[in-house]
Amino acid sequence: PTTAKSGVRPYVRSKMPRLRWTHDLHHCFITAVERLGGEDRATPKMVLEMMNVKGLSITHVKSHLQMYRSMKHEQLLHESVAGKNKKVEGTTTQLSNDSRISSGSSSNHHYYSGSGLLGQPPMW
Repeated sequence: PTTAKSGVRPYVRSKMPRLRWTHDLHHCFITAVERLGGEDRATPKMVLEMMNVKGLSITHVKSHLQMYRSMKHEQLLHESVAGKNKKVEGTTTQLSNDSRISSGSSSNHHYYSGSGLLGQPPMW
């Protein structure tokens, strides 16, 4: 539904509690994704079942898997460009994990808070 004057859909807050993806929770996610054959083969439902974390919903996993896939594809793009630069220039500095992760705006990262699941801030 849109508002009559502006034509803009009103913001509706989700009923799903927010979740902070801690280092340990993300590691559990990565382990599940890898066991399922990688980010392109894993489905949110299979990841959720394999993680077996109380309070984690399919919505949480869908969002995180989508973000993880986009970051992996961006990483491959950077590596492809770096490889081409290496061929052209002769030498190219390998991107560090931090620069791969921090590329793009931080507003694109889906960090969650609250919900009682877990302690440390995300480490990836």
